[in-house]
Amino acid sequence: MKDFFKELKKHWITVWLVAAVLAVGAFVVFAAYTGIYSVKRVVSTTASSGMLFSSNSMETFATTIEPRHITTSQSSGSYTYNLTVNDFSQSDLMTRYVSANGLVYTLTAQLCVKLNGSYYPISDTEHVSDAIRTHAASIQFDIQYASDGGTDVSASNAKQSLSGGDVITYTHHVILPSGNGTNKYAITFDEYELADVQEYDYYVKLKAEPLDSSSLEPIACYLYLTKSLPHDSAWTGRLQETSNLASYDAYNYIIEGSGEGTVTVRWNSAYIDINEIFLANNSLTVVTEDKDANGNVYKHFELSVGHADDDGVIINRYELQLYKNNGNGDYSNVPNWISCAYVADPAD
Repeated sequence: MKDFFKELKKHWITVWLVAAVLAVGAFVVFAAYTGIYSVKRVVSTTASSGMLFSSNSMETFATTIEPRHITTSQSSGSYTYNLTVNDFSQSDLMTRYVSANGLVYTLTAQLCVKLNGSYYPISDTEHVSDAIRTHAASIQFDIQYASDGGTDVSASNAKQSLSGGDVITYTHHVILPSGNGTNKYAITFDEYELADVQEYDYYVKLKAEPLDSSSLEPIACYLYLTKSLPHDSAWTGRLQETSNLASYDAYNYIIEGSGEGTVTVRWNSAYIDINEIFLANNSLTVVTEDKDANGNVYKHFELSVGHADDDGVIINRYELQLYKNNGNGDYSNVPNWISCAYVADPAD
């Protein structure tokens, strides 16, 4: 045993170096594991890395505010979602913004509708029809200041309706350093959002702007609700518009679901075209089929779905626009001119 320790002392530096390498290796493995877990946990809610002003849904933006979806298995009744505003980065919950007075910000919320790929406030009389505004007024979209740094403040802060499209403003709200770093707002979505088909596509526009630091950037999103499908692996396609189809200049086609596989979208190019931007953004190749017995030329593309991207994000909803290209067509038949078929990836 003495000889062993003698030998050990002779090579002590070597032993120390080996121990250090093993320790670093263990740290790297642990960091890699927690990194994967973290990506899964904040899959659709990341903010800019390191910025000490963030949210579980809103994120920084350059020019375009992105949509963010929330999913529920709930099938009836209104649905409430707790939106957070935080004084830490979503990727580093332990490092908080340091200020004796806390982090001061203003939050705004407004109900919008998506029409032909653009978002318009319900109150926009130029772009939004009377029918949409009337429908929005008949359903329930609300926001309520719910929690101040971990303290329930809902009793002293009434719900405010979003259904008219007016901007609801919470000015000079503060995330106090003495709290848990999180203020919460309860967003209520109407039961209409859980229906299998919605004629109107509603979004709640949310924006938070820090008021006391040039190092912090505004964050925002268009928040919408979807109902999770009852199947482990299923994708479907549907027209957003459900009535008076001939009166529209363009149509929105929604592809949504879960599971890894391939979705094939096929359409009659004699009557409709697909938004070229959607095709380019998703690197899709359009295949033109032979003319059928009625002289129609169908086209299709294959979209890989359910796979995580480089950031660990899995998209479960796609929206594309369809455009008319036949002035003499009976566009009440649009649902017959486009189809969506899903094939799951084979099990390993």
